[in-house]
Amino acid sequence: MKGVLIKIKIAAAMLALIGLGIQTGYAQETGVKEANKAEKQLSSDSEIPKVHLNSRLLFQIIASEVALQRGQAGAAFRTYLAIADETKDPRLAERAVQIAVAANALKEFRQATATWLKLAPSNRDAQRHYLSANILSGNYAVALPIESAYLENSPERGKNILELQAQLALAKDRKQALQFFQSATVKYRDLYETQLGLARLELLNGNMNTALEYAKKAYSINANEETVSVLAGMLAGVQPEEAMKLLTNFLQKKPGSKAARNAYTQLLLKKGDYKSFDKLVSQYTNDPEFVLSASASLLELRRFESAKELLEGFVKQNQNKSDQNENLSRAYLMLSDAAIQDKDFPKAVQYCSKVTGKLASAAFLQMANIYARQNDFPAALKSLSQIGTENDAISEERYLLEARIYLEMNNRAKAKAALNEGLKKLAYSKSMYYEAAMLAEQDGDLKTAEKHLKKAIEIDPDFSGAYNSLGYSLLESAPRRIKEAERYINRAYELDPTDPFILDSKGWLAFKQKKYAEAEKYLNEALDKLPELDVYLHLTELYWTTGKKSRALELLKKAEKEWPDSIETKLLKSRLKIKDAAAK
Repeated sequence: MKGVLIKIKIAAAMLALIGLGIQTGYAQETGVKEANKAEKQLSSDSEIPKVHLNSRLLFQIIASEVALQRGQAGAAFRTYLAIADETKDPRLAERAVQIAVAANALKEFRQATATWLKLAPSNRDAQRHYLSANILSGNYAVALPIESAYLENSPERGKNILELQAQLALAKDRKQALQFFQSATVKYRDLYETQLGLARLELLNGNMNTALEYAKKAYSINANEETVSVLAGMLAGVQPEEAMKLLTNFLQKKPGSKAARNAYTQLLLKKGDYKSFDKLVSQYTNDPEFVLSASASLLELRRFESAKELLEGFVKQNQNKSDQNENLSRAYLMLSDAAIQDKDFPKAVQYCSKVTGKLASAAFLQMANIYARQNDFPAALKSLSQIGTENDAISEERYLLEARIYLEMNNRAKAKAALNEGLKKLAYSKSMYYEAAMLAEQDGDLKTAEKHLKKAIEIDPDFSGAYNSLGYSLLESAPRRIKEAERYINRAYELDPTDPFILDSKGWLAFKQKKYAEAEKYLNEALDKLPELDVYLHLTELYWTTGKKSRALELLKKAEKEWPDSIETKLLKSRLKIKDAAAK
């Protein structure tokens, strides 16, 4: 779940204080409209306690907003939650929820929603967020009675049912998620939204036939663009002609349906019916949404020339229309992608330079990547410096790329500084913590590396790469902590049993534990997927240790041929007292 961080300057924070029901003389004289607006934004609960403003409370709220401006979301969250408990004002708890959502912090989200609901039990927003927290955490037994009551009293039941299905689609245990949805919606099987939700969740569980039956039922209840798109999408994989017939008939009745038209477009492209696709494009050249969607599909299918032709036509037709600036920017970014595929980097940069508005940061990031590919690091860094802070995902990529560029320039200090600056502003970026950990490990600072990896795991308890790196690091550097290393590596394997890096760690762990048959199995699986030096050397040592020296020398010979200057290979040969493998 990703939210948008709401950044309030000190003056705006004062307006929010007025809206919180805090009594001040200023509130009685001015800012009434602003106060009402702030109050509506912060809470819909009608029973707000009157809180006496004192200097300590004022300082805490303003300091929390300043902390957010500085990227210190954790401190702001803790303060808001503490004063919500103290004042019993649910809007302060709601603010804590907003901060947790923005930081993608599930543990804190659960804590804040529980407090909010406790302070405002009849507030439907609080109920919805509390349900989300429990569903995301897999606490279905807690969530079911609340969800049932929520739907029972909902004035928008169908909409809420589809929202529930969308949340459950993200669940790790898909079978349990489906069972929860079935139980929560059992009274509402006559709604097309329920049938549609069941179709989607059954499909996620791999039950295509059952999913198809539910999709047909949803369409029979209400033949709208949502139900036809879902049904056609399912039919496309098993009965493509039926899907085409369904969409054709629907579009004849409702030619203005964009969702159905887009589904029809995808089906044509999937079939490779480019003649019909071109005919469709000619009918909708004045529809920016269609043209851009079709262009994106063509790029995805690697039909770059067709995409360029469509996008260039769109630009020519709309370049002087001020109301199309955002769509033009999207077109320029896609044209830049196509130029990159042609390795026409100057043209790719030229297209990026035409992007304006809220997509400008994405364009600067694209330009930085282009320059970095050409080893023009000063130009790449200059592009990165022009990226705004309005989009957390782009900001994260900016700091990660900046760190990697400095590493390419052999400036480790600036690489660390870039990651540290990024972590101050995006304190819940698991990717930056991971990169910082790898950098610390390379510098021999294993304590810092371990701390960063554990923080990444705290942010995302299912981050398999972090578990694996932490376990492998402990395996190599702290033999006495092998049991701890085993727990981390096994957890990584549970999360992603096909990852070759994790398979290598599993094999190396088994070798350290003298479980040689198990080690051979995992290491050979890793080598099949990832023919990298580390895996070759691990297998070489395993075979040499277990007496299979001819096999060990065979692998070592391949490694020396592929990586002739490897220091690691020379160290292994010295440690195992192996003579020149290339001569064997």
